[in-house]
Amino acid sequence: MATYTEEIVDDVRIYEPHYTMEIRKTTITKKDGVEVGRTHYRHCKTPNDDVSQSALTAKGISGDYSKVVEENAAKFWTDEVKAAYKKFVDDEFERQKGG
Repeated sequence: MATYTEEIVDDVRIYEPHYTMEIRKTTITKKDGVEVGRTHYRHCKTPNDDVSQSALTAKGISGDYSKVVEENAAKFWTDEVKAAYKKFVDDEFERQKGG
């Protein structure tokens, strides 16, 4: 009888100037140790998003994965970065509506 296993690989990329995070979770499915499938789940997080472990776990994202996201947010999303990102979003909103 064949044995199926799953391996999870997490990847977090940080992009300046606002330190937005692109998060990719790859699930590798193996049959008897040989890869037979691969799926990706991607999403982005921006400063001021809730990336607490409990918020991400509630969305079905694993605890270890959310810990990496939470640690990166704590490292890069200082109060200054959050304020600059909020200003950027507000300015862009005003520009888009023609104000």
